[in-house]
Amino acid sequence: MPVPTAYTESTLAAYMHAELGEVADLIGWNPGVQDYSIAVENALVAYGVTTVDQATDIAKLRAAAKVAAWGAAVTSLLTRYDFGSEQQSFRRSQMVATAKTQLARAESEAAAQGVMPGYSVEAGRIVSYYDPYTPATMDDEI
Repeated sequence: MPVPTAYTESTLAAYMHAELGEVADLIGWNPGVQDYSIAVENALVAYGVTTVDQATDIAKLRAAAKVAAWGAAVTSLLTRYDFGSEQQSFRRSQMVATAKTQLARAESEAAAQGVMPGYSVEAGRIVSYYDPYTPATMDDEI
């Protein structure tokens, strides 16, 4: 299957739905635009455009869409809690932990595409005026 060369709101929502997989079913989302409307808007804001047709860098758009989809999924899953009885226990919080892991993965991929603002790596030289391996002289303050 070839990678799309353009997206519409509905095809971007379908991509987000596919990205979430079974998690979308757990939170009751359908592949239609209505369930993903805020996530689509958040992806466009992260990309830096106001409409889907303005997003021409497909890799960057998909990266923004993954972050928006997993961020929305985490928010929806936060109400899931653990419960149990004497015979069994249910750890629904594991869904939140998994979604957060996927969100972190998506954010990492998005950073590589230049979607995540605020992250930067700089290299420079550290200048130290005190070298612990150089013997102190009479002029040095101790």
